[in-house]
Amino acid sequence: MSITLYAGLLTSLFCVVITASNLMFQKFVTLSLGGMMVTLSVGVLYYPLTFLLMDIITECFGLKQARHTITLDLISSLFILGLVTLAQILPAASWSPVGDERFAQV
Repeated sequence: MSITLYAGLLTSLFCVVITASNLMFQKFVTLSLGGMMVTLSVGVLYYPLTFLLMDIITECFGLKQARHTITLDLISSLFILGLVTLAQILPAASWSPVGDERFAQV
């Protein structure tokens, strides 16, 4: 595989992890860590991966690719925000198993 393909795969993975973390932030879990019970957002569990991915991208492909990755993530996040907003604006069909109230809640 070419270097460009690896950079593209890592960039895509970065965008997916950040988007998933942002979509899952409202679910909280309680975990036992070293005998202590800790309650935290599910999104927090995946977010540290973005730092690792960005470090790999910067070290292997340079600052230009890292900036490109951040720009693509911003564009994809805004696009997803637009899609979710549009889905929330459109009225649900009367027979839809997920109505407007439930969709907005989720």
